[in-house]
Amino acid sequence: MSAPPEVVLHRHWLWANRFRTLFDEELKKGQTDWSKSVFADSGLIFMCLWYSFLYVTIEGWRELKLSEPTIDALLASDKVDLLRRLRNATCHFQEDFVDQRFFDFMADEDTAEWTRALNKEFGRFFLDWYKRNSPSATS
Repeated sequence: MSAPPEVVLHRHWLWANRFRTLFDEELKKGQTDWSKSVFADSGLIFMCLWYSFLYVTIEGWRELKLSEPTIDALLASDKVDLLRRLRNATCHFQEDFVDQRFFDFMADEDTAEWTRALNKEFGRFFLDWYKRNSPSATS
């Protein structure tokens, strides 16, 4: 089934955003134990999966050569490479049980705020894209 590339990219962002909501639900419960390993707490697992899928969205954005000023400014950050490294540690087999790349991203100042801002801007972009490209917008 063929779909516009923006629709396919939107699917990846939807998956990222779903893990964000699961992570936020865990935070609201107040049970996320930040002293545990990333591998043992569901809140931390959801966070790593959210971040990983968000990086996949970045990859697609770049591959499709999409551009939007606010998103482009966020993607100019050195946090993108830290996010890529976290995604690799999450989604690729590693022989080391504890991978420093998880902690490098989380230790960097403002990554949580930056990640939420990027996630929000991708969501806004897709809503705007659908508004511009829906059948009612073209009639």
